[in-house]
Amino acid sequence: MLKIPLLKATRLIPFLICSLSVLYCQGQVMATIDSLKNDLKRTEVTDSTYITNNLLIGGYFASVNIDSSGGYMRKAIKRSLATDRYKIVKGLGNLGLIHFYQSNADSARYYYDRALEYLDQKDNAVERSTIYANYALSYQNSDAHEKRLEYSQKAIDLVEDDPKEVCLLYFNHSLILQELDDIKGARAYLEKAWETSNISKDYRVNAAALKRLAQYSIEDNDLDQARAYLEEGLELCDILQSPETNYHIYSELGKLYDTMGLYGKAGPFLKKAHQNAVARNHKFEIMASYIYLGKHEFLQGNYSKANDYFERFEALYQIHPEPKLGVQAYATWGGSEHKRGRYKKSNEIYSKYIKLKDSVFSENSRKAVADAETKYQTEKKDKEIATQQLALSEQEAQIQKKQAQNNYMLGAVLFLATAGLLLLFLFKQRQKRKNQELLTLKRDFQIKTLESLIEGEEKERLRVAKELHDGVNGDLAAIKYKLSSLLEMNHTVIQEAITMIDDSCKQVRAISHNLIPPSLENFDLVEATQIFCSNLNDVLPETEIVFLHIGETVGMPKKAEVNAFRIIQELVNNAVRHAEATQIDVQLSSRENTVQITVEDDGKGFDSEKLGNEGIGLGNVRSRIDYLKATTDFISNEKGTSYTIEFNKDEIYGD
Repeated sequence: MLKIPLLKATRLIPFLICSLSVLYCQGQVMATIDSLKNDLKRTEVTDSTYITNNLLIGGYFASVNIDSSGGYMRKAIKRSLATDRYKIVKGLGNLGLIHFYQSNADSARYYYDRALEYLDQKDNAVERSTIYANYALSYQNSDAHEKRLEYSQKAIDLVEDDPKEVCLLYFNHSLILQELDDIKGARAYLEKAWETSNISKDYRVNAAALKRLAQYSIEDNDLDQARAYLEEGLELCDILQSPETNYHIYSELGKLYDTMGLYGKAGPFLKKAHQNAVARNHKFEIMASYIYLGKHEFLQGNYSKANDYFERFEALYQIHPEPKLGVQAYATWGGSEHKRGRYKKSNEIYSKYIKLKDSVFSENSRKAVADAETKYQTEKKDKEIATQQLALSEQEAQIQKKQAQNNYMLGAVLFLATAGLLLLFLFKQRQKRKNQELLTLKRDFQIKTLESLIEGEEKERLRVAKELHDGVNGDLAAIKYKLSSLLEMNHTVIQEAITMIDDSCKQVRAISHNLIPPSLENFDLVEATQIFCSNLNDVLPETEIVFLHIGETVGMPKKAEVNAFRIIQELVNNAVRHAEATQIDVQLSSRENTVQITVEDDGKGFDSEKLGNEGIGLGNVRSRIDYLKATTDFISNEKGTSYTIEFNKDEIYGD
């Protein structure tokens, strides 16, 4: 079973925090996995739930079976790609980490590159920072130290203003610098991690930073400062209740108390550290805790107890060999056996110690030689590259000089071309404005002409109406009066003449009112139309004229009302004169800024294609429709004729 270092992946793969530090044993992990699987068996599972649950299951499996973990991550990624890319970056980042912990760094970086491609489409600073941090981690076991530092710094730069996100990145950066023996830089970033984790209350990072700061203080022989750091960490142990944090703080504090000779305080903390290592089932930590307890008893002269702890260590060491731990254990164990007078056993253990120490030293020496060789080769390549770069620089200077000349020429050509295009554009714009001005003047002229015609027509109507009312109608009244005085002389004939004169008076009055209806002078369009229809019903009993108003009040300028009324008047008169209609429906509707006039009759209709030139009446209607900027629609057949006229009040002319 593959074990994953937790601290370096704390924010890089949040699901591992849950699976390794909240669920303390495999049974609890499997119970949580089963619960999530059952949730996916429901009849209706949304894509987001499916993706999230598979990511979580993959995370929990990371502490149990890394291959299964990868399988569930792939399921989440497949569904995400098939839908809306939900959590695609997190899924690819997590799958990359699984490949890294399977020692496939190149495969890990492949998935990180894919994640960055999606971030290029829809960026997220926190997610991009996470992928960069993963990138830095992928170079952990290589000689690409500059790459590690580069990507770690990129991750920091993206979220440096966010203490919650940056605190772990500071901590990881300090670990990289420490591995590169930059102790000053490592301590500086560690202090930043401690400060930002205090601000963001990220207790896990805070506890890890306190432990590292305490170790630096011990190296400086500042034991009191180290003690202050670790005792502050005890408060975080109470908050976190995490076996991992407890182990690290308790073990460091116990070792420090032993160094200070405070054995009574050291023992309980070292035992607690061991208990938490067992709770985590972390073999390395269990073996280390046996070593610390053995040294603790050795320092107090309890050699038998010390040997007991070292023998427990040896049992685990045979199954899980860790040479560096073996060196620590055998050095103290051999001394303890010697103190008990068991010299043969002591010599055997010292022999193991020397053999392991030489092995570890050889490994360290090999690494040091390899690093030195790498450094030498790097410096050699750097010198060769510097020489080549000098030659290239001279060539580039010549090329740049020629390019500069070409650029000047190209710039001049582009400037002239741009200037020409600009002048052409300005000329066209000027012509466009002039054409627009001409169209506007032409339109204004047409409007003024139309207004003059309509105004002249209205004046002529007024003159004719007055002539009829004051002249013809007065003459008819005088004739009626004279005939009435002769009524006794020839009763029958005179009565018929008087009746004919009465009918003529009614017709003259109707004509006069049609020409200039008094209702339009005193009332609005709706009332004038209603009175007009009512008067026609009185004069034409054989024709039923129905008026209907729908919607809001029709508020328009008086000129517009006159033109709308004349349109209704002309259409109704046409229906009466030419269509031989028995019923005429007039409808006036208004909604917001739109007015609609509808005139329908049940007359004999007409063929619009055979109509030929429009008469004066329809010509007047067309002029008034143009004045109102209205649209028309009409249907005419043997069942009757329907006119629909619609216009916008905001677009009409006149006051």
